[in-house]
Amino acid sequence: MAGPHLQQPSFLLATLKADCVNKPFVQRCHDLETVIEEFPAKELHGIFPWLVESIFGSLDGIIVGWNLRCLQGRTNPTEYSVALDFLDPR
Repeated sequence: MAGPHLQQPSFLLATLKADCVNKPFVQRCHDLETVIEEFPAKELHGIFPWLVESIFGSLDGIIVGWNLRCLQGRTNPTEYSVALDFLDPR
C-alpha cells in the first residue's frame, strides 16, 4: 500500500498558507483534517507551529487565527459545528 506522496514541509506549508487565504472556513478544516490524517508526524512537525498559530492566533494578537472565541452555534451553526468536529474528533 503506497503512502501519501512525501512533500517538503516548506512546500506543504506554502500550500496550506495559500489555501488558508483562498478557501472558505469549512473547506480549510476539511483540508487540514486530510493533511493531519495522511501525512506522517515527521512532516507535520514542520507545519505544527504555523498550524497552531493559524488556528488559535499569535500571542501578540497580530494573527487572530480562526477567532474561535467569537464563533457561536446560534449565529453560524455550520462553521461552529465544523470547528467543533475539527478540534474534538470522535
